[in-house]
Amino acid sequence: GLTLKREEIKDVGPAILKLISIGSVVTFFGAGLAAHFIMGLNWSLSFLFAGLIIVTGPTVIAPILRNVPLSRNVATVLKWEGILIDPVGALVAVLVFEFIIAGDHSEGFTQHALLAFGKILVIGTVIGGLAAGFLYQLIKRNMIPHYLQNVFTLALVLAAFVGSDLIVHESGLLTVVVMGMALGNLDVPHLKDILDFKESLSVLLISILFILLSANISIEQLELLKDWRCLALFLSVILFLRPLGVFLSTTN
Repeated sequence: GLTLKREEIKDVGPAILKLISIGSVVTFFGAGLAAHFIMGLNWSLSFLFAGLIIVTGPTVIAPILRNVPLSRNVATVLKWEGILIDPVGALVAVLVFEFIIAGDHSEGFTQHALLAFGKILVIGTVIGGLAAGFLYQLIKRNMIPHYLQNVFTLALVLAAFVGSDLIVHESGLLTVVVMGMALGNLDVPHLKDILDFKESLSVLLISILFILLSANISIEQLELLKDWRCLALFLSVILFLRPLGVFLSTTN
């Protein structure tokens, strides 16, 4: 969120908003249908899968953007979409999962899910904005020693994440993205030092994350790749659904 600057999206703001909304809807319903009809999964699991793959993810997009020369507008769209879609995809997946385990697929649950979605948006935005403003004032007024600014920032990010999650479950991710966006667009003294510290942390934590994720995959799970339907599902998402979502979001 710290890398998202308002002035970058002067020409491409509408495309980013459409990718997050229209693109997410296309992926969610398209991948749900594909998982059901290609893999033979039941409807609940199909749409849980669809919710999970809405996310493109900054952990994947950001390193590509550093190494592939793209036009400024295209790079901006990819960066913003990759970061902002993270909390959206996580939220959709959580709501679908709760829908499944509730077992009561009634209108009452749908209203409950929409209310939960609204609470997460409000709490995430408010706490993220307040945390960013609080940190900005502390740094601006020199109330944090320079050598402690990085550590204090990290501590406040964790506090905002946990505090937000305690108020409304699953709102923490949105909170810290909003906090980062707000800080990145304020005239924060020594922001470059915080960005450098963030970059070092990101590389370290993401490296550990992918090692842990791969360590959780068993040989039996890899055997699923022998099933031609997995390849068909993968290709339908990559070659049809993603391009369709992008096309509908960026036309004109």
